[in-house]
Amino acid sequence: GLRVLVVDDEMHRDLERAADDLRRRHGVERLHVVVEPFRAREVHPLQEEALLALFAPSGKLAAAFPGYEWRPQQVQMIRDVTRVFNERRVGLIEAGTGVGKSLAYLVPAVHWAVANKQKIVVSTNTINLQEQLIHKDLPALRAALGLDFTAVLMKGRNNYICRRKARDLQRDPSPPGEASQREELRQLLELMAQSRDGSRS
Repeated sequence: GLRVLVVDDEMHRDLERAADDLRRRHGVERLHVVVEPFRAREVHPLQEEALLALFAPSGKLAAAFPGYEWRPQQVQMIRDVTRVFNERRVGLIEAGTGVGKSLAYLVPAVHWAVANKQKIVVSTNTINLQEQLIHKDLPALRAALGLDFTAVLMKGRNNYICRRKARDLQRDPSPPGEASQREELRQLLELMAQSRDGSRS
């Protein structure tokens, strides 16, 4: 009969020893490597002190952001975010208004993504914050830090106009609803004609 055994990374390092073991203990006559095991990726941990230096009163961020001020709560958040990345854990960090949360998580996230060639997902609760991150904070960080990275904005499907439904409503000679709803439909159809991606915001 055919037996399929998964060979872990330790066994892979000494395949001959593993093959002998399989022959003796499991009666395997021939051994074919079908799929090489995934190699563990080398992880480049974040250097906490180097990141904190960026936030110092004389650091790159102070030079790039007019009115920048050093905040101890932001420094603590940077330490926490850095630890979460380095220890490959999940973190739940709460901070009040005015702490500088966006920079406190974006700077470590961007450095991690660049150093480890990984993608980072930042999920926000509001479209306003998405727009701030993509159009203001990330371009400013790219310029201030001199790092080469790309960022894209993804929104949930409720933030896009359904072209099929809009065309169906447009064809209806007497769309239902009050005057305000008909005006909203008119505005949506006008936006649809002008928008390249169909985003409502």
